[in-house]
Amino acid sequence: MDINLVFNLDNLHIPICNIIFFSNSLHIDNTHDLLHIEKLNIKRIQEIKEHTTTDVYLCGGGQFAGWLLDHGQIDILKLKVNPIILGGGIPLFGNSNTNARMNLVKNITYDNGLQITTYELIK
Repeated sequence: MDINLVFNLDNLHIPICNIIFFSNSLHIDNTHDLLHIEKLNIKRIQEIKEHTTTDVYLCGGGQFAGWLLDHGQIDILKLKVNPIILGGGIPLFGNSNTNARMNLVKNITYDNGLQITTYELIK
């Protein structure tokens, strides 16, 4: 199943945002007004980026992230690294073979070992 989410955080002080599921196979009847299901479409991704007033947050699998990377739609990469080993995993960018150069913007390390590293992709 290919389910990918894009959150449009129009107001960070209000915990309500538009949620868009990008899927070529998912169908749900009677969704909430803030929930939208759309087919994967690069022009729609570009439209969201152009018309939002805040950041767009991706929550999804490596395949979707790789697809966005392949289409040049990732501007900022935030890696959250927890000090735990869970075994196997999902590749960060799926099967993408795109090479990307990045500049380190910020790195925060917390006392419990959690690290949040922010990179800006060089276009």
